[in-house]
Amino acid sequence: MHIPQVSLEELIPHQEKDSLIVILNCFFDGGNKSDSQQYEYVTLASVSGTFQQWKPFEKSWKRNLKKHGADYLHTTDAAAGNTPYSRDEGWDRDRIDSFVLDCARIAGKYLARPIKENDPGRTGLYPCVVTLNLKEYIQARNDVPDVPTSADELLVTQVLRKCLLFSRDFAGTQHLSFVFDQNEPFRGHIIDRQRSPKFVALFPEFKNIISNTEADMRFVPALQLADLFAYCHSRKRTAVDKFRWEEKMLAHPTDVGYAGYKQLIAPIRPNIELTRSMKFPRRAPTR
Repeated sequence: MHIPQVSLEELIPHQEKDSLIVILNCFFDGGNKSDSQQYEYVTLASVSGTFQQWKPFEKSWKRNLKKHGADYLHTTDAAAGNTPYSRDEGWDRDRIDSFVLDCARIAGKYLARPIKENDPGRTGLYPCVVTLNLKEYIQARNDVPDVPTSADELLVTQVLRKCLLFSRDFAGTQHLSFVFDQNEPFRGHIIDRQRSPKFVALFPEFKNIISNTEADMRFVPALQLADLFAYCHSRKRTAVDKFRWEEKMLAHPTDVGYAGYKQLIAPIRPNIELTRSMKFPRRAPTR
């Protein structure tokens, strides 16, 4: 079955080519689930850029899908050889790896590159990844009651903070637009904050978030890129034999955060007390 890719113009109609308003379009996807009984690590990845930065990436990504005869990239299924990348559907290991490696190469072409010696750097898409050690998180939460009860809340607030800082200090964008993959648990925590007049009054930068939506990643190349980042970084510390495309993705310049026991046992108390005072909707604690 052919699945057409949705363009950014269709997904984000408020962003016009000639608009004077510059929007940072941020796409989020998770790697693994926040369940310590199933996974050792959970990751949230985001990739952000302006419309002008996303547009050429989108064109290259779609050309690559057509080149390899793929409707979309879903990294977990591609890595496992599951449908729509199964042998019954004409995919073998070489074909899959060639396809995903080309995806990793396209990512590198459009990502921002930091200034280094003998390298002037370049502007481009901004990838941000935060990974949480779930067992150490549970232990820290048991030892320190101030640790948030939801790992998803912890992850999304850290990534959100990075996106807001990037927008203010580097991207020069006045507004932000968020798109999450469907049925991800992270988006709700941002909505809680957006709906709180008290929180927005204390953090006026939340007024710059002009949309917070979800989309089917099969139709959105930017979400497929976030998915690729999330998959590779969720396996970074556990995979013994990595795919070549994994190694390439992990080598790309990326804003990487990590939270283990040492990072979690000293939460910033004023932030914890502030969050509690907001009385956001209670969610099931991470197990």
